[in-house]
Amino acid sequence: IRFSLPSGVQSATDIAVQLTPGGTAAAADFEDPLPTTITIPAATGVYELVLRAKKDLVIEPVENISFTATATGYTISGTAAMDVTDADINDATISLVPAATDIGEGNTLTLQAVLQNGMTTLVPIDIVLSPDGGTAEAGDYSALTSIRIDPGDPLSGKTDIAIPDDTFLEWTETLTIKGLAGGIPVTGATINILDKNTTVLANKKFTITPDAASVEEGNSVTVWLRLPNGQQTEDAITINLQSRGSRYYAQR
Repeated sequence: IRFSLPSGVQSATDIAVQLTPGGTAAAADFEDPLPTTITIPAATGVYELVLRAKKDLVIEPVENISFTATATGYTISGTAAMDVTDADINDATISLVPAATDIGEGNTLTLQAVLQNGMTTLVPIDIVLSPDGGTAEAGDYSALTSIRIDPGDPLSGKTDIAIPDDTFLEWTETLTIKGLAGGIPVTGATINILDKNTTVLANKKFTITPDAASVEEGNSVTVWLRLPNGQQTEDAITINLQSRGSRYYAQR
């Protein structure tokens, strides 16, 4: 901020100028203390006040600072005011952190959006969630919506994802979640969804049943492999079969 006498005007003595700061920015937002008095040297008639805005690991809204200047015996014109814009957001990153990486069907998973590297915020941050690959289908988890990080609220930035039960025997599935946060990079998360039915050994016990106890040469018999009653599979199951038996010879 430049304080100067009018062009061609000189002063025989230094001029003390009293400053009263105002605006939404605070002294803590600057590297140096805000002065309340400056002195315009008689020799030059000019004083330049340098303000260095501080990067403080806090994402903030646009702030402003102004100075009201007075000097005994002088009239001061012009406005010493400016905006202080946030630069910390350029260094901000967010990670999606699940409460657990493995979650069984019938349970609820808490997913939290966390600012990294000690960053905090004075403005709300909304993170829009969406699936980003994996083997899980839309019906394997509740709808992904958004997460909001609210300033000063340590309980914010979380959402619950329900993992419903189903009646299928299936392998472990993966769900990868990504986030979009208005220019702030978001590191996603991958969750393993564990099948509830396959944890019960009886649910995986196949029954082999032929349509007949014997078959005549030149004919065929159908052999069924069945899951336990009430069980079904969503994924194809490959079963390796081995044959064994005996041969009987008629005696004469």
